Amino acid sequence: MKPGDVKQGILGDCWLLGSFLCLATNPDLLTNLIYHDGIKEGFAVFQFFKNGKWQYVVVDTRIPCTETKTPLYGHNTDLQEFWVPLIEKAYAKLHGTYEVLNGGKMVEGMVDLTGGVSEKYNLKAPETKETVENGQFWKDMKKYHKLGYLIGCAQSVKGDDGKQEDGAGPNGISYNHAYGILRMEDVTVQDKLQLLYIRNPWGTGQGEWTGKFCDEDESWDDFRGLKDILGYSFKNDGNWWMAYSDWKIHYNKVYVCKIFPQNWSQFSISGEWKGVTHGGPYPAALADHTEESKEANTQLDTDEKWFNNPQYRLTVYKKTQVIISLMQEDINISKKPYIPVNFVLIRVKSKRDRLWEVDRTNIVLEAAKGLQRFKQREITCTVWLEPTYQKKNVHYIIVPNIENEPVRITEERPFFLRVFASEHCDLVELPKTIEQKFECNWGPMTAGGKRVYESGKENQFWCKNPQYFLNITRPSHLKFILRKKGGKRFRGINLGLTVTKAQSPIQPPAAEIIGKGKDRGGVTLPSSLPSNGMTYAQTLKYAAKTVKGGENIPEFEPPTLENHLERKLQVLPNEWYKETTYKSDEVAALYQYYQPTQGPFVVVPSMAQEDKHVDFTLTIYSSQVVEIIQLQDSCNKSEAGKWVEGKTAGGCHLFDKEYEQNHNLFTWQSNPKYLLQLKTNEPQTTVKIVLSRPEKAWKKAIGMSLVGCMIGFYVYPFGMTPDAKNLVNKEGRKFVPWNEINEEIELDFNKDGYIIMPTTYEAGKSGPFILSVSTDIEFDLTLQDQ
Repeated sequence: MKPGDVKQGILGDCWLLGSFLCLATNPDLLTNLIYHDGIKEGFAVFQFFKNGKWQYVVVDTRIPCTETKTPLYGHNTDLQEFWVPLIEKAYAKLHGTYEVLNGGKMVEGMVDLTGGVSEKYNLKAPETKETVENGQFWKDMKKYHKLGYLIGCAQSVKGDDGKQEDGAGPNGISYNHAYGILRMEDVTVQDKLQLLYIRNPWGTGQGEWTGKFCDEDESWDDFRGLKDILGYSFKNDGNWWMAYSDWKIHYNKVYVCKIFPQNWSQFSISGEWKGVTHGGPYPAALADHTEESKEANTQLDTDEKWFNNPQYRLTVYKKTQVIISLMQEDINISKKPYIPVNFVLIRVKSKRDRLWEVDRTNIVLEAAKGLQRFKQREITCTVWLEPTYQKKNVHYIIVPNIENEPVRITEERPFFLRVFASEHCDLVELPKTIEQKFECNWGPMTAGGKRVYESGKENQFWCKNPQYFLNITRPSHLKFILRKKGGKRFRGINLGLTVTKAQSPIQPPAAEIIGKGKDRGGVTLPSSLPSNGMTYAQTLKYAAKTVKGGENIPEFEPPTLENHLERKLQVLPNEWYKETTYKSDEVAALYQYYQPTQGPFVVVPSMAQEDKHVDFTLTIYSSQVVEIIQLQDSCNKSEAGKWVEGKTAGGCHLFDKEYEQNHNLFTWQSNPKYLLQLKTNEPQTTVKIVLSRPEKAWKKAIGMSLVGCMIGFYVYPFGMTPDAKNLVNKEGRKFVPWNEINEEIELDFNKDGYIIMPTTYEAGKSGPFILSVSTDIEFDLTLQDQ
């Protein structure tokens, strides 16, 4: 088994035979290919590393020959040797035919024959050119050769049309032809010389170097004794020596196949980009979006796809050299063209969680850069890793991905990730995200628009948007992806997401503030009330001091999805929420790490403007199983209204004794009225009614008249005159100074329905309000003509 024993036939597989001759410099690697030598029985078994694993191929010993019994394709110079034609035949069988081998890449052949990893160097690329000129590349090549790595080279030349050109340079080096580097020597004879011993697979008399140190060149006379030092004699055999200074001019591509000893940690994992795990390229444009915006509750939109790519956690325990290889399925077997791929190595602190967001400062390396961003079977990077960073233990996550493609690939794309480490390390595949997807739309009744207008004014129609309630039982990473459907509709109208608590931070029982005066058992309010930002415990403490019977206020029960699926009407001041920036008209993404004690949550997707009707998809990814329920709009409805002074701001029936004595002066009957019609024949139905008001819009009025701006509502059967005697809700005599009041009512069956009349405590208090109704059945809620 000698490098010079390889000769090419009529097949254009110099790339493979070049790999053979490099392999012959390491007989152990060549012997490893021969799984079973059954020559005497007429067959042999070979093994090749293909698609991430060793595969066996059985062939007989019949070799295609010329009429003179010379092997037609690759063969040994000594025709009594048959390892070249037999291995070539087995390799051709693995690919289906000899013809497939007519053209290929030497670097791929080296990997298939050894199970090593390949690295390609473009000597003209900026990142390599400097090391070539300063001598570091020569040192690296010498080190690789000493380690037993296989090294090949070529002069890659392409025409204006991008196709490889035929022909040769002025000194005999053929274009786009694979050569093997068999030896590298530093020799001092008069001067210091850097020499390479090159082999052309064509062999005898074909395409040899004609420059300095070629056979019979006068340079040998200038360095007497050099031939003896090198053990070289002139032969027409396709081998020659050349100086490194000439070599780097006449070759521009170098192929290295790294072979690793058994004491290295070695991993080979099969994966795939398919469906949700085809996350696409690393979002360079969003790389700095982990920062919060100037508003603490507004979060810059995050990546909506990349985080779903397969992820692998790598842990090292001491300073370790790590080689990472990402390989695609061989095109000659899969019949699928190569696509641009990449992988990113990221430093993390967590040992368990996959990556959901990336801080750019934690990226250790990105494999495909500059000229590496092209379609190729394998991409490889070498890096030194430490187990700590800034005195803290760290791990590393490898994220392989498909680079930019004009059309999103829906078919399965297998890949093979291999890791070689000089020290013991661990490599673990991280669990995939859990996906829940909802298809919905903003329609005539649900296109509520953005929560806060650009002017800063609160949008009371926001609550009409579709709402999704979410509950978690374990700490979980959550990412919400909102994507608009329908093509180019409403281009320029952006969309976004709001995530907040399902229930407001303060939901105290309605304070019994009955406007009959102290002598009638009522309560006189203090001059000021605590802000809405107070805790629930503070609210109870305040209520116990302020409201008669306050010591009997019931214990607070944390909300659950089962019994608190009611529409979120607004986000109150000092209430927790997260919101996207409404910067895209196609997609919005929001990420957060949540604790169970923070929930339940409500997710509200919206367009930047109301009354824009379009379909959308809301996808929620989580690291733990979470419960998500879409609010049924037919059973949960809201209406935005307004009390207008002199028209519909009638106040309540308790405001003045004169109204109790003279019904003709009742102004409370002029308040807005909403007809509730239940679509059921059940004798009794539980209905929850919530009345809310935007604090910003009422802030000034509340400051001037806290008591007068208290809110409440009446419920009475349709067709009856609004009268205190006709009320069916117990809270009809109760008003609260907070921004929200609610009550659950048992309504008897009434085919004509019920009137809900929201009101302020005093008449003439103008401002917006939101009325919400929730039941377990479908119903209609319509504003009645005044």
